[in-house]
Amino acid sequence: MNWAISVVISEEETIETRLQALVSYVIANNHVEHFFIDHIDATGYTGNQITQRLNIQNKRLEISTKELLALMSEDGQIFDLDLVLSNSFKFRFIISDGYYLEIVSNGQRLPDSVVGPYNELDLSLFPDF
Repeated sequence: MNWAISVVISEEETIETRLQALVSYVIANNHVEHFFIDHIDATGYTGNQITQRLNIQNKRLEISTKELLALMSEDGQIFDLDLVLSNSFKFRFIISDGYYLEIVSNGQRLPDSVVGPYNELDLSLFPDF
């Protein structure tokens, strides 16, 4: 079943902290084999490295679990990100403007206790999914 949501980020948390909790849940509860970044604009050591690699490669970049966890936990900011976790399912995490976090998936819906507050999105907003 396909679904899409926009996660509500409170003023007390960072988008990176919320992203880390969501991605960690997906990794822990699914057999994730691939981590791909289609677009990124981020600061910090790892963020800059991945941004530069993607700009040079100019196509989808596969990254390691270690790099992904470093990106989400380092002292830096993610302004834009299009991250795909996949196996037989696909979870796509999209950050835009350093504030908006959207999740699109054909996998099992994430529990409300993990996601926190969110708004439903129309799947037609993501025609390439």
